[in-house]
Amino acid sequence: SGPPGAPESPFQLEGVSENDDALPETHVEIAGPSGEPARFRVIGVVDDGAFFSGDFAAAAGEPEVTVIAGQRALEELAGTDLPLLGYDFALRDPSRAEDLAIALEDEFVENGLQAIDFGGTLRQFNSANTTFFRLLQGFMGLGLVVGIAALGVIAARSVVERRVQIGVLRAVGFRAGMVQFAFLLESSFIALLGVAVGLALGFGLSVGIVNEIGETTPGLTFRVPWITIAIVVGVGFFASLLTTYLPARQASRIYPAEALRSDE
Repeated sequence: SGPPGAPESPFQLEGVSENDDALPETHVEIAGPSGEPARFRVIGVVDDGAFFSGDFAAAAGEPEVTVIAGQRALEELAGTDLPLLGYDFALRDPSRAEDLAIALEDEFVENGLQAIDFGGTLRQFNSANTTFFRLLQGFMGLGLVVGIAALGVIAARSVVERRVQIGVLRAVGFRAGMVQFAFLLESSFIALLGVAVGLALGFGLSVGIVNEIGETTPGLTFRVPWITIAIVVGVGFFASLLTTYLPARQASRIYPAEALRSDE
């Protein structure tokens, strides 16, 4: 199929699915310059998204099909030798690819030569994707910082609102370290619960997204970056304890007499 609005391609394969392991034996006839058709066997159908399979004729409004064939087959069809229109170079020093492309275009400017650094093109494409993913990671990191700060605010409010309860605990024999440990343990439970829920949602969404993309991109697999996850979880948990340490320390310094007197 061609671009939107273009005529439907006359070449159609029926009873064939992209999930099939093999393509049935299919032949097409292509007319050469002399008008005599040549018979070719179809060994595959290129996906519409491939950069070298653009149907330029269909884009111009003509219902024709782009066929990719070997040099020898094209020469037999044309009945004469055909010049090569494209060359691929493997460089000993790939870092000079861009400079070499510019030099070739300058040297053959009269011939309209266009040199492309495929490595640079791929790097630009990957750079754009990496920037997008880094932006998503930045937003997630911002959410993590806000969540940790909120946990510290909740711990500070908890000390104020539970002042009397803390005084009662100190009156019945709780030492300052025990009160501080109780607040840190409570904050740790909330932080670990948030980590577990976040990891479960993250894994669930990631698997679904990768499986959805994998239906159209063969070879795509789901891999868990355990080291990155361990670093994020460790830093987040340590930061949550750090934000709740000061409120817990403040709670441990509350004297029973002052707490009970403030309730009168």
